[in-house]
Amino acid sequence: MGKFSGILICSDIDGTVISNSDYEGIFKKNSQAVKYFIENGGKFTFATGRYAFYLESKEFKTLINAPACVFNGAVVYDYNSRKIMREKRICHPLSTLIGIADGFKDSLVRVTASFDANERSVNDLTDSMLNEYADNFPLKCIYVFDSEKHADQFKAGLLADKNFDDCYVSKSWNIAVEMTDINATKGDAVQFIKAITHSHTLVTIGDYENDVPMIQAADIGVAVGSALPSVKKAADVTVCSFDDGAVFELIDLLDKKFI
Repeated sequence: MGKFSGILICSDIDGTVISNSDYEGIFKKNSQAVKYFIENGGKFTFATGRYAFYLESKEFKTLINAPACVFNGAVVYDYNSRKIMREKRICHPLSTLIGIADGFKDSLVRVTASFDANERSVNDLTDSMLNEYADNFPLKCIYVFDSEKHADQFKAGLLADKNFDDCYVSKSWNIAVEMTDINATKGDAVQFIKAITHSHTLVTIGDYENDVPMIQAADIGVAVGSALPSVKKAADVTVCSFDDGAVFELIDLLDKKFI
């Protein structure tokens, strides 16, 4: 038992513990704080739109002592057993998901989809891949556009289309629209992780639109200082910007029982 026993922190990655460009890695200040949190009984993991293999690097894996949320909630993956604990696929085949972007061909940079939780990277959808996977149901589909304006137009169209009421549509960066199953949000995933780790307090921290469901699902939802206004509105607490040590500040607040 320790001072943080029963507390589970689920943290976004990009824009929360690293820069969106990923060049600098996790700030040492944040890493040291997470290790202190774990040493004193806490559970820490990540909730990210990235694939499971990405978190296998030592930089991330040494900070994880609970199953992680990957693909924005489509998969919960346990790195100790190397098993998928929960999986939700989009209820539409790839051929349908490609077809809905036909009206945006001039502004669409690429469409990517993922079918395997441990893919090293998400594949560009070439004609040959479409033929091979046309009838398969992805874990996640991403539509990348040439501008934020076109991404927002496409997103608005998807949200208005009743045929996709069984999907969750969000953005995790400004020019990309992401789709998962309606029950495959970060919010669904972190609640599942809370239950299987028998944690009494769920704390989540993030910065972008796809983080809102997990911030709303938490006992304590935290926005980083550089987060979107919608994320700060959903949060109970706002800490400093990621590059000033947002996770460090969060753990410090928990340590001092300020939250």
